[in-house]
Amino acid sequence: MLSDIMPSNNFMTYLLGGFVGIFALVFLRRKLPMKIRFFLDVLFFGYISCAVTWPIFLFDRIFGKKRFKCPSFSWGELNNWWFNISYEKIGDGKLYDKRVMYVLPHRSWADFPVHRHICQQRAAHLARLLVGFIFPTFIYMTYIHSTIFWINRNNSKKETLYPFLKKMYDNAPVTTGLINYAEGTRNLKNTPRSLKRGVIYFAYIHDIPIQIIMCSGCDDIINEKKFTTKYDQLIRYCYGPVVHPADFDDKEAFFQDVKSKFEELFAEFYPSDEQKIIEIPQIEEKKNLIESKF
Repeated sequence: MLSDIMPSNNFMTYLLGGFVGIFALVFLRRKLPMKIRFFLDVLFFGYISCAVTWPIFLFDRIFGKKRFKCPSFSWGELNNWWFNISYEKIGDGKLYDKRVMYVLPHRSWADFPVHRHICQQRAAHLARLLVGFIFPTFIYMTYIHSTIFWINRNNSKKETLYPFLKKMYDNAPVTTGLINYAEGTRNLKNTPRSLKRGVIYFAYIHDIPIQIIMCSGCDDIINEKKFTTKYDQLIRYCYGPVVHPADFDDKEAFFQDVKSKFEELFAEFYPSDEQKIIEIPQIEEKKNLIESKF
């Protein structure tokens, strides 16, 4: 009978209640106490948004404008929407769009969607496998298109790391760049950590240019230490210089130039207490110069 295959009233009630609950969370989440909101935002960031990336990606490929190269980039834009992130480009630099390594500061989990947006869907991430244990859904959404190069302690030595990176660079189906957090860990201070040589040496050996990219504003979008999140954040970013291995006689000279340029740009975006009075007006001056051209 038809009644035997129709959903029960209880089922429809639960389904409707679920949709109402989701609607309420999405539109009323700003009113929640911070600790509860933090839990909800991290749940969306690391699980809910990841779970729906493949359906969104496939729908976009079949019926949409083909805006996303792969599911992980639809995930990035979904998080940009959830946190209502806006962007302001500083300076007249351009993103290097050939085979490249991008070196950026790492300050928050929010770096992942923000930096993917800034790199215009051209770059994979280099990340420790520990991230995959915290957010296993990241593996689900990135595995096929290799938009995260997973490394662990067993393949962190150059004898295994370099062949792995070369293979991933050569076979990555949708990206030409790699985002490298060369400081090696999250850094919330206003002074840069010493850059790690290993992956930068790899770039020199395989003739891969490095572009320094700097941005500010990610710290508060998701602050894992304070258990806080922030909406409506403005991200200011700058495409810095491109350093070509061919311009240097050895890998150490190449590394030192990357390090110098990274530290110089870092100081502009994250001035120390002594530099704040001087450096912030310099950034504003660049901004005003751009606006005056239009």
